[in-house]
Amino acid sequence: RHTTGFFRSDIDWSDFGNYLNEKYQNSDKVNVRVYACSSGQEAYTTAILLKHVFKDNAQKFLPLYASDIDKTLIDNNKQNQKNGILMCGNDFERMYEHLGLNSNEAKEYFKVYSPGFVEIKPEITDSVNFETSNILEDIDSIDEKNPTIIMSRNMWPYVNAWKYDEFA
Repeated sequence: RHTTGFFRSDIDWSDFGNYLNEKYQNSDKVNVRVYACSSGQEAYTTAILLKHVFKDNAQKFLPLYASDIDKTLIDNNKQNQKNGILMCGNDFERMYEHLGLNSNEAKEYFKVYSPGFVEIKPEITDSVNFETSNILEDIDSIDEKNPTIIMSRNMWPYVNAWKYDEFA
């Protein structure tokens, strides 16, 4: 059903950014993987968070890799990435507050194109690489020389409860 959203309210994005800043301030490179990326909105939210918190040092987290097992979905994300326009909720203007952005800061990363649609700036869209992959097949090939952040919130509804340990 490919459901996700920008700046989901089930996570305190501001606290998450502060945690990442504290944990990785002395790291030269940090891998970021967003599995079950669906529409890519969570990957873009993460990219905006990294740019906002780390400013010029955000490069150590990029590119951010967003993947999904659904090739058609990834192809759509790549097309949307070229266009820079994504569907979002009509209350988008309030959603970025979950990230701790005010309206002027938000304009650095996106603009509301029309009700229900947002234009993501190229500095954000270009920082995300979309690819088709399966976390169970991909996990062993992740670069172990550098720390890795793995976001996999969207996949859990599709995993049978008895397989949680295997996926974790």
